[in-house]
Amino acid sequence: MAERRLPVLWLTGPPGAGKSTLGWELFDRLARDVRVGYVDLDQVGMCYATPTPDSWAPEPRGDYGRHRLQARNLNDLLPVFAAAGAAGVVVSGVVDARRGIDVELLPAAALTSLRLRVDPAELARRLRARARPDDDVEHVLRYAAQLDGLPGAVLDTTGTTVEQAVELVRQHSGDWPFAAKAGPVEFAGDAALPLSGRAASTAGPVLWLCGATGVGKSTVGWQLYEQIRSLGVRCAFVDLQQIGFLRPTGEDDAGNHGLTARNLAAVWANFRADGARGLLVVGSLDSAETRARYAAAMPEASIAVCRLHAGPDRFAERVALRGRGLGPPIAGDALAGQPADVLHEVAVRATAEAAAQQRAALGDVWIDTDRSSPREAAREILRRTDWLGLAHRL
Repeated sequence: MAERRLPVLWLTGPPGAGKSTLGWELFDRLARDVRVGYVDLDQVGMCYATPTPDSWAPEPRGDYGRHRLQARNLNDLLPVFAAAGAAGVVVSGVVDARRGIDVELLPAAALTSLRLRVDPAELARRLRARARPDDDVEHVLRYAAQLDGLPGAVLDTTGTTVEQAVELVRQHSGDWPFAAKAGPVEFAGDAALPLSGRAASTAGPVLWLCGATGVGKSTVGWQLYEQIRSLGVRCAFVDLQQIGFLRPTGEDDAGNHGLTARNLAAVWANFRADGARGLLVVGSLDSAETRARYAAAMPEASIAVCRLHAGPDRFAERVALRGRGLGPPIAGDALAGQPADVLHEVAVRATAEAAAQQRAALGDVWIDTDRSSPREAAREILRRTDWLGLAHRL
């Protein structure tokens, strides 16, 4: 059976090297001329075990760093992007320092890879400046040194601005995706096909947190995810926006919901195979019709929807925080860096959107977050939904 490989441009390197920043900028520029997708691999590998005294996310046996899980998920997204008309997909993400990219797990990709390198002193400065709690500077420096032993193309971005680094990446990648060798590939039997190309089970419980822009879906969702794991349950987490980046958007798929629904089905099947008991999803939901599209893509799943609600003051506060770059550190936040007048308009629209959702009674359960911290809202969600039968353990 022959299928077309989809061109993939994968930026690798240590944390702090600029993979996500440069990957997003490159995606944004390419999308002005060609339909292209973007995937941050961190976003398709969140299937963590219960925390232990030694680790907040114990590594699975045989897949340290979950690199193989991420590669399988990426491979299963590629046919979905291709079917939606993507000419290629830009990817950013770390790799195993001993093996590099697990090419054998990517039969659907025509792969071009580029490792970003930064002088150790500058890398340490970048990590300390961004001050993320999970950044262990010494560990990252050791990892970066190990990467230097891998073969393949390398781009040193020491001392460059984002603008300069993007130009260097474009010079190196040339006429990508058009220059990529994207000819047909012969798959050796059904087992080698992407999950999206064969019958894959999507059975299992799915909890979807939705709500208007700025209501706190990602923040509350992550608190809920941490609470579920602390109760001893292995669960997967997906931000819908992060698996639906395709530009320009097709006229027949407003909001990229069709693409995102099929991508969600693909990664959920892999997470289930990896041992997840449930899937926690955060993302926008605008109508019952949109919900039906996701249900059709995952016919065996049991999907429960919980809508978060807030009033005008809370929307104004949360949108302003996003504008100052204080939202979750994920790609594609359209509010970060926006001027005050734009943020005000976003908050006004979000308030109206929330009111409309309230009148329509969108969702199976709704939670008022005006007077709750994210942690309190997460506990209330578990109490009200009893998802995975956990309410009695709170």
